[in-house]
Amino acid sequence: MSIDPHRDLYGTGLRIAVFEYLCSSGAYQDSGPSGPYAELINEGAAMLLALCDDLTGCQQTVRIALEPTLQAAWEHQAHRRSILKKLKTHGITNGPDPSIQRVAQQWTTIAQGCDCAIVIAPELDGLLAGIIQAMRKEGCHVIAPDDLFIQCASDKWETYRHWFRQIQSPESEQEPFLDCAVIETQLASHWLDAYKCHTTTDPESDGWVLKRRLTAGGTDMKRFGSSRCLADHLGNMQELDRWIVQPWIAGKPCSFAIAGRDVIGPFEQIFDAHSGNYIGGYGPLECNQEKLFAFAKKLAQAIPRSVSGEPSQGWVGIDFVMSSSGRWLPLEINARLTSSYLGYRRIYGPQLALTLLGQPLPSGSKTSMLNSPAFRFSVSEFHG
Repeated sequence: MSIDPHRDLYGTGLRIAVFEYLCSSGAYQDSGPSGPYAELINEGAAMLLALCDDLTGCQQTVRIALEPTLQAAWEHQAHRRSILKKLKTHGITNGPDPSIQRVAQQWTTIAQGCDCAIVIAPELDGLLAGIIQAMRKEGCHVIAPDDLFIQCASDKWETYRHWFRQIQSPESEQEPFLDCAVIETQLASHWLDAYKCHTTTDPESDGWVLKRRLTAGGTDMKRFGSSRCLADHLGNMQELDRWIVQPWIAGKPCSFAIAGRDVIGPFEQIFDAHSGNYIGGYGPLECNQEKLFAFAKKLAQAIPRSVSGEPSQGWVGIDFVMSSSGRWLPLEINARLTSSYLGYRRIYGPQLALTLLGQPLPSGSKTSMLNSPAFRFSVSEFHG
């Protein structure tokens, strides 16, 4: 790679490789709109194509890896076909359940000759952290926070521990305007032990939530109306230390992004009432921008990194709940591009893609966010 990984990427004509796990790993093939992975692939494709379209719109040269059956299907979809024409597409070798090392090797090979690479992958079972670390070991300049940051952010239990220390610190008590708190989180094994010892009571909420520590979004998330129901379920599970338990908190699910040095958002998250899958967002929401910036800084700085300072490259999405009392409760952090990008780009235009490279938003663009009327966006808008 010809670019110094410690400086920002400016200018036009950069050669950028973009990879999205569901579309670029060879593990998932097009099985039609009723296929088992159709919704996940559509969400991944929406992020991949939106980012690539914006990068080419800013005069960057973009190459991608694409599973052959997906590429064949997209050639028959007008919107996706029009974007593919702007990109250099490399077919990916198919293989059932490809290993992290195999995916990283293929992507590193495709990225040869590029100035940098961007990786969009789920945190599930360490995929995001493992792929980026393996590519970096091969000398690929991946645009993302450092490995330690990604590893911690990918683990909901580790994230909670660091956020708890940061938000509950004496310094936080001197910032009452933030009005934020962490959601009490326990390893499932610890929660079950406490239940058996009769030291667990039902929370003053609507039950409990069981989540994987290493996962993306609501994958495998389950909600239980009582402690007894949760305990019965946990009693039939193994490897409980891979799961966490939290009280269900009523409120408005929201997200914002740290893009380069800018804080963007927030937007409300919208989920399908039946499947529970993320389907889009609504916003921008009115909020105190000073509070948003302080909140974002506190949460990001709590996550350890190998090099001190703010992450100046890449996209970091943070999900949180606005409770009925107005308190902000952080849920999780994603050290990768998130679907909220699809909404934010409608306000900022193609230049939003350049924030991942460390470039600031154009002057006046923050005013555009504040003055933008609220709107709803959907992942389905990018289906073609």
